[in-house]
Amino acid sequence: MNINTSYTPLKVVGYFSLSVKNSAGVVTEKGTSRPVDNVVTKKGAFLLLSGALTFYNLTAKVGTSTTERTVNSTSLGTPLAATATVSISGNERDSEVDNGDGTSTVDIVRTGSFSIGQIVGTISELGIHDGAELIAGQLIKDEFGNPTTLTLLSDEQLTVTYTVSITVPNGGLATAPIVGSGTVTSPRGSHTYNIYAQPFFYTYADIGGSTPFVRLDQCKDAVVFSGSNGLALRTVGGGNSSSPNTVDNLDGTFSTTFSTQTVSPNLWQEADIKFMVFGPFSTSTSASQINTTTKYLTSNTISNGIFVVEFSPALEKTDTESLVVGLTGNYSTV
Repeated sequence: MNINTSYTPLKVVGYFSLSVKNSAGVVTEKGTSRPVDNVVTKKGAFLLLSGALTFYNLTAKVGTSTTERTVNSTSLGTPLAATATVSISGNERDSEVDNGDGTSTVDIVRTGSFSIGQIVGTISELGIHDGAELIAGQLIKDEFGNPTTLTLLSDEQLTVTYTVSITVPNGGLATAPIVGSGTVTSPRGSHTYNIYAQPFFYTYADIGGSTPFVRLDQCKDAVVFSGSNGLALRTVGGGNSSSPNTVDNLDGTFSTTFSTQTVSPNLWQEADIKFMVFGPFSTSTSASQINTTTKYLTSNTISNGIFVVEFSPALEKTDTESLVVGLTGNYSTV
């Protein structure tokens, strides 16, 4: 059976502020202490929301272009050679706010300074990067939202404070959101299924907690078969080094595909395959234990499944039958 989800929505926005100090360390009246909204690129949203860059340091660059950045931009318009590392500030999740609708918003703040005299002249744009890839950026703007410039002297230092704000599922709904449904056929007849998306963080019940593990970044290429009681029966695939294939579709969406797994006829038999969990690799039942009412996995540091599939009626596999299963999950960042 091949299972496909509809799009699970995620959201990321960003803004920056600037300050300038003279050689005596005194903050001048230059800069933009007021936050400036900017564009998070499609590639940047993918890297942030897939977990690849969510809680990692990045690089800030400045430039001289007067052309607005868009979601399709891959770099600043006219970047300068000068760069500075912008580092994560403090506990990554301490800003997490429960929105009361099944999502949380987390502000991830990165701050970094160029050295004194590293930038001399007039700049008009700013962006944060992963290597050469623009994650987010925009023109420097005044309090009215109009493009402006900033002129730096040889005895001045520019400091960048950059915030990316992500909105992600947090497990706050009474039942995990359904992101797909369909029907499969077995030798016993027809079975309907629902696919339930899991929260962004492992420890989703710990709002604002200190554990920033992101399921999409940590999940493994495995399937756990579970019974009607929500406890694991058997795991296939996976391993500590194996991850599902996550692909950026370059259009504001991305997909995670789990390898097709086959359970051969004489390997295993089971009369009550009520659930399948895509992602966990631990043999511990707590890593894939399902709350059969809410359809959420346990909130802990080893529970990294990203989808729970429920079948009605439960599937059965005899010792003369093969079971073949695969899943592709889809995400939207726009």
